[in-house]
Amino acid sequence: MARDLTGRVIVITGASSGIGAATALACARAGLDVVLHGRQADALARVADGVHQAGRAAELVLGDVTTPGLSAQLLDAAEARFGRCDVVFANAGYGLHSPMHTLDEAALRRIFEVNFFAATELLALAARRMIAAGCRGHLLMCSSAVARLTLPGLGAYSATKAAQHHVCRAMRMDLRGHGIAVSSVHPIGTRTPFFARAAEMSGQPHAAATDIGG
Repeated sequence: MARDLTGRVIVITGASSGIGAATALACARAGLDVVLHGRQADALARVADGVHQAGRAAELVLGDVTTPGLSAQLLDAAEARFGRCDVVFANAGYGLHSPMHTLDEAALRRIFEVNFFAATELLALAARRMIAAGCRGHLLMCSSAVARLTLPGLGAYSATKAAQHHVCRAMRMDLRGHGIAVSSVHPIGTRTPFFARAAEMSGQPHAAATDIGG
């Protein structure tokens, strides 16, 4: 049975392109107002234009998801602009193509900070606020197909996505009694800037051109 989402509010990280941008536009068409997060103001403004064209409102928050206080800032923005937050989609993340035995510790820690720790912090904070407000909301993370079956050179990225998957499984059980749903999303093939970004982060300008997840 389809739910009426008109007037609900969603927070989306990494919303300036790819899966985040597409999700924002789909949510706007379904009747949700959107808090858009990203690091590129121009790209985020273009997504906001699409939200407005769908007849819904958008609030923009710029910044790096690993910046202390950014998670609270996103949720505060939803509450200040719209008076509520019903859905949170932790989508921001990036890929890294490198064999584990050649990957330096700083690069490994950085991808976990962005893909895993920032996403987990956001959902945990949102859960606490939803419980306090008595909100029966929905929390989501953009994981990947490689959370379940990794590929050569994608050990670090796959590990972050597997960690997301298991955190969401645990949170789903933890929050069921509060009426809060939790989901992990596992894309397989999508046309996004993922591999261009992965190539940039990996120092490999000729990385593959097929995306395997968010």
